[in-house]
Amino acid sequence: AIHYADVSFVMGVTQLLYGITQPLWGALALKRSNTLVLCIGTVLFLAGLIFTPFCRSVLTLFLTFGIAL
Repeated sequence: AIHYADVSFVMGVTQLLYGITQPLWGALALKRSNTLVLCIGTVLFLAGLIFTPFCRSVLTLFLTFGIAL
């Protein structure tokens, strides 16, 4: 079972990863195009939304909710 503390930890790591990778996504948008970054973000977000309910461990929750969303 996944406990509330595990979900809170994953959410904290998500915010940390978001802050760290935001400049990288911005640089990619400047180098390639805004549309590419928007499409990648949309695909990752949808994958996270689809697969999050199927998580049975903290690792899968981290991969779907923490990274994809």
